[in-house]
Amino acid sequence: MIRLSIIVAATTANGIGKNGRLPWHIRDDLKYFAHVTKNAPEGKQNAVIMGRKTWESIPEKFRPLPKRFNIVISRDPNYNLNVAAGSASVVTSLEEALKLEHEIPIHRRFIIGGASLYNEALQGKADYQVDHVLMTRVTAPLVDCDTFMPDFEATGGWTQASYGELVELVGSGFTVPEGVQKKDGYEYEFQITRSVSAAPQLGGKVGVLLFIATLLGFTIESQLTQYVQTNLHYRQPFFIFYLVHTSFSIIFPLHLLYLSATTNYTITGLISGLQLAITNHLSPTTKSTSPGSRPFPKFKFALLVIAMTMGITVPALLWFGAITLASVSDVTAIWNTNAFFAYLISIKAFGLKWETRKMIAVVLATAGVVMVVYGGAAASSPEDADSVLEESTRPSAPVVGNLLTLIASFGYGLYQVMYKIYAALPVDTESKETSYQSIPEDEELNEHDFSRSTASSAGGDEAINPPPFALYPNLLTCLMGVATGVLLSVFIPILHYAGIESFRLPSNWWTVFSIAGIALSGVVFNSGLMILLGMWGPVVTSVGNLLTTVLVLVSDTLFGNGMDTLTFWSLLGCSAIVVAFGVLAYDMFAHPSDDLTSH
Repeated sequence: MIRLSIIVAATTANGIGKNGRLPWHIRDDLKYFAHVTKNAPEGKQNAVIMGRKTWESIPEKFRPLPKRFNIVISRDPNYNLNVAAGSASVVTSLEEALKLEHEIPIHRRFIIGGASLYNEALQGKADYQVDHVLMTRVTAPLVDCDTFMPDFEATGGWTQASYGELVELVGSGFTVPEGVQKKDGYEYEFQITRSVSAAPQLGGKVGVLLFIATLLGFTIESQLTQYVQTNLHYRQPFFIFYLVHTSFSIIFPLHLLYLSATTNYTITGLISGLQLAITNHLSPTTKSTSPGSRPFPKFKFALLVIAMTMGITVPALLWFGAITLASVSDVTAIWNTNAFFAYLISIKAFGLKWETRKMIAVVLATAGVVMVVYGGAAASSPEDADSVLEESTRPSAPVVGNLLTLIASFGYGLYQVMYKIYAALPVDTESKETSYQSIPEDEELNEHDFSRSTASSAGGDEAINPPPFALYPNLLTCLMGVATGVLLSVFIPILHYAGIESFRLPSNWWTVFSIAGIALSGVVFNSGLMILLGMWGPVVTSVGNLLTTVLVLVSDTLFGNGMDTLTFWSLLGCSAIVVAFGVLAYDMFAHPSDDLTSH
């Protein structure tokens, strides 16, 4: 199904035009329209679809709208646009417009007017649907209009999105003012409305399989870590952590070799494309169209990699230490509260609104954590020691381990949000604008040209940009592994001579193979997590990772302490966490506009 975006300026009565033209001149609205409709990834271009009257309302010297593929719908198939071939096309229906191909791949399709085209698009069909309406709502003064947009919100199936989501969709290059603005003699507000059916996309089969692999990777890593440190008596949490995180460095070379062997991409082209994407992301003031046209931001990129390494290292070290002090089920349950921390931090970072149902979910999850931590600790009383496993295989300090995990969980939630804000490549924007867009205004936007280059990526050794799926996050994961190997190696002898962790190699091959299993499962989990963070965002990803609680509890029961793992409080606490996350998950997919989606 083709996804469409409507971009429009309208009064509170949905008035959009007077005598075939815009009845107002709002400069911020025009800059906003130009930025959103131009903004597309390297090698792609947006399409603006309009009726004949909207086309004719644009002054001739500004036709076609630059750096966008202009599609004009007219009943007359011979209607003459009087523009250069390839810059605009005439079609006789919306269906025909959506089937048009362009020499530059189309990124997003915007309906920009007029009223009848808005109405047709909003009705939708089996092969297309409007999932966003970006509106500049003109609230004062009262403007007399003779053309109106359909009152689509009254039909149901639409929900008002938050300012935070609008900011995320618009992306960098234009600062969206929040709330009602008073400029140019008008009061207006930038708004976004989302179709309820336009829930976050899971990335198809690849996304679902990746999610399953990530869950299994975490579960296997958790169980093997406890098995090695308790049953095999190899208690070297820092060294194991060091090996696992250094192993991240294998993922990018493997991905690069896979693409080289299975596609027409060359390694040179892939690396050049990554260089270009990173340069444009970290130095976005002027977009680059080819590698070498601007210097690669080495210092910024190095700082990003180091910050990410520390952001994941500190919580992970706490987790590795806690796994030997508390049960895997408790540690996993508490660790998964990072989704709530990610949500709370996201509210502040992205300007989301507090909502009662989500606050109830947070309180419920917190209560669940308390039940798991203190109820589980109380149930594991010394009197029960003789009825369970050997002392050497039982968690030694559950309360301390659980508290360490809680601190790690907060840090990990913070890391996920910061990754989304600073590290993930933008997925770009949706829509906004007006119906009868009289655009002598596009002239004044030359100095506000925020658009990205539309030069397409060719084969051979030319830069492949945007990079293939998951290649960029796998590069970051790999470099985090390299940074771990370089920066943290010095702590192994320090911990040894300080008597904190006396270094010793594994005493047998079974322990070596088990540690290798921890490393490989850790690579799967962390690589999958980085990809999912870019696809789904921190909140949805964290909510999904909650399922590890169930998987680890089941595996702990089957392969660990048996039914002794299950206590009334652990079951009640885990149930509370599951219910709370269920509330958030339902809310996200039923009312996706209120939350952060991938970007």
